[in-house]
Amino acid sequence: MISAQSIAKSLFTLLELNYSQEQVLLAFQQYVKKYHLESLVLNVVRYLEIFLENKQTKERLVVITAHAVDKEILTEIQSFIHISEKVNIVNIIDESIVAGFITRHHDVEHDASIASRLLQLKKAIIQN
Repeated sequence: MISAQSIAKSLFTLLELNYSQEQVLLAFQQYVKKYHLESLVLNVVRYLEIFLENKQTKERLVVITAHAVDKEILTEIQSFIHISEKVNIVNIIDESIVAGFITRHHDVEHDASIASRLLQLKKAIIQN
């Protein structure tokens, strides 16, 4: 049985292989008409949105700093945390960081901020 998810995955793969959007859309429309799959179109679009969001998240390195930093520093941070793949680096400003940085890539977070170190110190002092 054909599922919206499998159709969306196939369309997404074709787009990633650099087929033109017009070609993919035309083929999709013909496929839907030929096999009477109009009821699946909305769910196919939803799955395509999910696949695109997942792809963008995986290709993005979020660097949270207290102040804006230049691209050279962001690239050094990328090297420091051992991410060699090409990613879009997004710098988010959060003044509560105080100094240092927090990075998020895939499902991994690295916290090299002064704020977190101060919090750890505070907890250690309170426990003693």
